Amino acid sequence: MAEPAIAHHGLKIWLYFPSSYTLAQAMGPAVKMIKLVRNQFAGDIQLGGNAEHILPDAPFYEGPGFLEYAGKGHVGIIFNFDVKENETGGFTVGA
Repeated sequence: MAEPAIAHHGLKIWLYFPSSYTLAQAMGPAVKMIKLVRNQFAGDIQLGGNAEHILPDAPFYEGPGFLEYAGKGHVGIIFNFDVKENETGGFTVGA
């Protein structure tokens, strides 16, 4: 019996603050962003019908802390999500 393929993807969203921000300056806006992202993704997001669900993955966020981008250090946050595809296209799992 063929079953539809079930694909889970680990989604990471990297949010950077302006390079002029110190970690102390980023803390206030970072806390607001964590709440905003959590509330936004708690809604019914389906990515145009292509996702069964988008759920926070553990740990939900990392930071705020220093992240490297283009060889430079920036203050930022990494958000982690699990995205399960809606595979209704007749795909089957092969051996």
